[in-house]
Amino acid sequence: MICQNQDQKRDQNILSEETNTKSNIDSYITNRESTLLSKCIADVAANGPTLYYHNFNHAIKTRDQARYYAITENIPSSDYFILDTASIMHDRFCVPGKAGQNELDTANYVRNFLPSIGYSIDETEKIAKLIEVTDVTKEPKNILEKIIKDSDTANLGTDEFFEACEKLYLETKKYLNPNLTKIQWYQGTLHFMSMHRYYTATALKNAIPKKETNMISLKKKIDKMLEII
Repeated sequence: MICQNQDQKRDQNILSEETNTKSNIDSYITNRESTLLSKCIADVAANGPTLYYHNFNHAIKTRDQARYYAITENIPSSDYFILDTASIMHDRFCVPGKAGQNELDTANYVRNFLPSIGYSIDETEKIAKLIEVTDVTKEPKNILEKIIKDSDTANLGTDEFFEACEKLYLETKKYLNPNLTKIQWYQGTLHFMSMHRYYTATALKNAIPKKETNMISLKKKIDKMLEII
């Protein structure tokens, strides 16, 4: 009961922090920046991927998670706009099976799109570089890169993990491998999680414990499925 109460208190504290994040960030976003962000959101909503997992909802969740980390990692408020834009646009192009190329295609897209709607060349290049580092093979070199990396894979360390896992399975099965079995997917996911790492101090403290719990639960699912085979 004590552990349960502590978990509930922790979850309530995190929820409270996340609730306050949007207002904290918005207070530093200028009218110009707000207008430009709205154009980016409209572009992703109208023209971004509409897959089971990679879709507009994922873009907004990544943005919201990045905002949370922006506050907890105490980055300069002058970087909020850059991080917001990169998070919203990071999966503008997402073709299943083209990891690595998707990030390059999206970065090249924003290098043309963002200046056309009013972003400066300097702003655009910073955003493009952040998008490129969301490639799972890339290592982040600064705090903004660490934040967007952690935000993109935040679900691994949350209660939303299994829901996201199911959506990614359906996405992969439909577009890449129709013969993919659930146990093959779970085994591949468990391997990915074992290789995956978080980078920000916030994620290292808050996300890793839940990620480890999710891995244990996933391993139990795999073992149970193997017993049936």
